[in-house]
Amino acid sequence: PVYLTQFRKDALVQILMQHNGYNETVAMEKAAAYFDVWTEARHATIPQALATNVVATLTRLRQEIISHDPTSRPVIMGAVTDGNSNPTLVTCLQPFFDFVVNAETVGVSKPDTRLYQEAIRQVRGLLQEEDSATNENVTTVGPWWVHIGDDFV
Repeated sequence: PVYLTQFRKDALVQILMQHNGYNETVAMEKAAAYFDVWTEARHATIPQALATNVVATLTRLRQEIISHDPTSRPVIMGAVTDGNSNPTLVTCLQPFFDFVVNAETVGVSKPDTRLYQEAIRQVRGLLQEEDSATNENVTTVGPWWVHIGDDFV
């Protein structure tokens, strides 16, 4: 269940071979192209399905924390997902997400700690990039870590 992209592409290949007469090479090429179209369309429709005030809330999160402590660093926001969606591919969400970790990349799904450890690794990488620019030494992620989920279970 972690590798949904591969599962979907494999299903397309089988349909193209069994029901449309394509050989495996052509079916794989077409399946990849079709999946790219599906992925683009999927990300294009996300803004229509957003909960009320998502963009306003994300904007406020970035602004409020910095305004309360002008010496603080910008808030680092990321997405940790079991799916293969990527908010950095959604125009209205792109400015808010500094990193994306998905189950397919890590090879495990939530609640496996390796998914969250990868998120922490990416945040540390972002902090190291910032540290090299400011010559500051930051070794911790924090002082806060907030997880906002979209599934109560």
